[in-house]
Amino acid sequence: MLYLGTTVLILFDLSYLSRFWTQFEAWLSMQFATPNGLKSAVGTENARYHIVCIQNAAAQADTFAKVLTEQWATKTPQQAFDFLSKPDVTVTNQSDKEGQLPKIKALDVTVQGAFQAVMEREGLAVALANLAANNAENQVLIAQAGAIVPLVTLVQSGTDGQKEHAARALGNLACNAENQVLIAQAGAIAPLVTLVQSGTAGQKEQAAAALRWLAFNAENKVLIAQAGAIAPLVTLVQSGTDGQKEHAAVALWSLAFNNAENQVLIAQAGAVAPLVTLVQSGTDDQKKNAAGALENLAVNAENKVLIAQRWMGMGMMQPQPGMGMGMGMMPYGMMAPLQVGPPPRGGYPPQGGYPPPGGYPPQGGYPPQGGYPPPGGYPPPGGYPPPGGYPPRGGYPPRGGYPPQGGYPPQGGYPPQGGYPPRGGSPPRGGSPPQGGYPPQGGYPPRGGSPPRGGSPPRGGYPPQGGYPPQGGYPPQGGYPPQGGYPPRGGSPPRGGSPGTYPGRGGDGGDDEPGGGGGDDGGDEPGGAGGDDGFYT
Repeated sequence: MLYLGTTVLILFDLSYLSRFWTQFEAWLSMQFATPNGLKSAVGTENARYHIVCIQNAAAQADTFAKVLTEQWATKTPQQAFDFLSKPDVTVTNQSDKEGQLPKIKALDVTVQGAFQAVMEREGLAVALANLAANNAENQVLIAQAGAIVPLVTLVQSGTDGQKEHAARALGNLACNAENQVLIAQAGAIAPLVTLVQSGTAGQKEQAAAALRWLAFNAENKVLIAQAGAIAPLVTLVQSGTDGQKEHAAVALWSLAFNNAENQVLIAQAGAVAPLVTLVQSGTDDQKKNAAGALENLAVNAENKVLIAQRWMGMGMMQPQPGMGMGMGMMPYGMMAPLQVGPPPRGGYPPQGGYPPPGGYPPQGGYPPQGGYPPPGGYPPPGGYPPPGGYPPRGGYPPRGGYPPQGGYPPQGGYPPQGGYPPRGGSPPRGGSPPQGGYPPQGGYPPRGGSPPRGGSPPRGGYPPQGGYPPQGGYPPQGGYPPQGGYPPRGGSPPRGGSPGTYPGRGGDGGDDEPGGGGGDDGGDEPGGAGGDDGFYT
């Protein structure tokens, strides 16, 4: 049977036409097997023999080659049996001749039976593939019936048709999580990768689809990458048929899912450029699958840069917010997590995948742990603004905040302890400049208003007793400056003067404008505040 399927070199000498084995082998080399039995291969693309005349036959090589071909090219198994069974066809061991002649006579039937078995196995693979398609119950039953191992055998050593349909059947069975483990344990990954590398067009497509489903299992992701599947899958994305591109993109999507090492290997294999091209100009399914692969690849920081550079290098749209990958680049509008087949345990995004635990960006990054804004408002405690929100209690800068105690400005400098304006208001007690320098004890302005009691003008000075303002003159008694200083208690103008309108009569806590608060004495200008707890913005 070997001579029916391999190329044969015939070394023809003058004894060749008298021997059993040489003529038997020459006849087989000139036939090819069909479902209906043996047919002559002479003059067809199935011809596999080459005749070289040697020794005394070399002088008439063309003649002898013609004689041998005409003698055996068209003989049927029955005619070959009749010729070789004659006594003048010699053999060293007669029992060999007696044992082989019946096989020659029955060779047509043998070939027909082999083809029938092949067709039955191929038909069985087709039937199993169809039964397992989109049927979870059948996927379990077929595996329980022991079909996985023979299907792997067909992928490994079957005919072209058997390999293709067996790969499709394994892909459909692999939609089941338990079957993903069983198929890998049966040794399917290596022959499937071989089909992706060097199979027929249909074999490549079905093998890529099978690897896509097998890669849903975390251990299988590693095995598939180690078997060398990434590079040929990238090649299919780049230059395969439409079906090959679609399934190869999904396979890369699955391999990159929650596997940091594969994310690096896929990018290093040159997948970014063809995937971006597929998102730009592929079919709808190709765009979806390529976008999913890019999204998983973009979990890696370096890959993010590669994808962005490729995307912008193609002159495509600027990033738009809210479109996934932290880049928002995909015009297809589908960068939210996409599920292909059974979602991974724990949902999508995966634990440790995209986005990382604690939200995006990861812990220690932007925003801080606890989300955005952090507890206590933005920025976090101890940052800007200080605890208590903005502006902090006690005015701006806050107590213990900015400027820091002992920092800028220094203690006793600007602003004074207690904030700006300091407790007591402005101007300071003791006039300007106050006793003890600037700012005075008690802050600016001091309690009692301006000019201060005993301050500037000095007692007996400005305004002089009986001078300016004169007693009973200007300002009028109870007017300006009023008893108790400026501004008088109760607001400005003072009690007894014109009705107080500006800035208004102060209360215990009345605000004088957004961001400022009044105290015991009304504020003297917008944004300022008098009293012990006045705010200033």
